[in-house]
Amino acid sequence: MKSRQVEPAIRTLAECEAIVDRGLSTFVEVGRALLEIRDRRLYREAGFSSFDGYCRERWGWSRQHAYRLIDGGRVAELVSPAGDSSPVERVARELVPLARADEDAAVALWAELRASHGDHVTADLVRDLVHQHLGKEVPTPNFRPVSVEGQSRLDRRRPVVCPECGHEFTVLR
Repeated sequence: MKSRQVEPAIRTLAECEAIVDRGLSTFVEVGRALLEIRDRRLYREAGFSSFDGYCRERWGWSRQHAYRLIDGGRVAELVSPAGDSSPVERVARELVPLARADEDAAVALWAELRASHGDHVTADLVRDLVHQHLGKEVPTPNFRPVSVEGQSRLDRRRPVVCPECGHEFTVLR
């Protein structure tokens, strides 16, 4: 995915980490800082041999989560260069596949969604529209909640995993 933004000034590892450490108040900044840490291999300054190891040890994140933040930040900048109507992180991440395939289509879709839904754009809506734009079949959830009372025995050692989103649920009695 090409970036339409001007490259930021070169920062040190400490400066990039300070941005990430401030929290995800603006995931766009965090994504930019992580991108710089990865691309310039600044994690080596902290004694890490890989970006994956850096993310796990320094932040407690998987490398995949760091990439989601990077991609989400890039898309948020792409669809709203002025930052006035940036999508929230989860919504931005749903736009990533479309932005990779066609940046102009992602920008147009975001503008259309903002015009028709205002601030009430959901990640589920964006995911469905992105799938339609890419010609993919929109997945239908295949998840039915199971009543705890209806089960004779529940293995408390294994959480129940939602097949749609992968979220793990534990049952408390």
